[in-house]
Amino acid sequence: FLMTPDGRLLKHYTRRLKPDQDDDILAGMLTAVQNFIKESFEEAGGKLKEIRFENYDIFISHSKSVVIAAIISTKKPEKLRVQMRLVTDDIERHFGHRLVNWSGDKADLAGVDIIMKRLLSGRYR
Repeated sequence: FLMTPDGRLLKHYTRRLKPDQDDDILAGMLTAVQNFIKESFEEAGGKLKEIRFENYDIFISHSKSVVIAAIISTKKPEKLRVQMRLVTDDIERHFGHRLVNWSGDKADLAGVDIIMKRLLSGRYR
């Protein structure tokens, strides 16, 4: 899931969710959980990086303008965490200025699919 820090879903790359329904619900849920933790543990000053549920892990990578969340059902692969950080940094560098006042036009994100598909294939950098 590719989102803005305020929870707007930019794109998702899963076939398991119902189009335009579950994806927005999941993005909103992740944002709500992050906001709850941030407000509840104000003195910690950090960001939510991982959620575990049964056989699933949700890894979350943040930058100023973008949040990437990956739901995985395998053991915690450190390679994925490193690749997510690289992708988050690269998307911030190439698209962050467009996301500051994003109009919602997906054309502003042309090229992000190439980056995300390389991440999903496990071949980012």
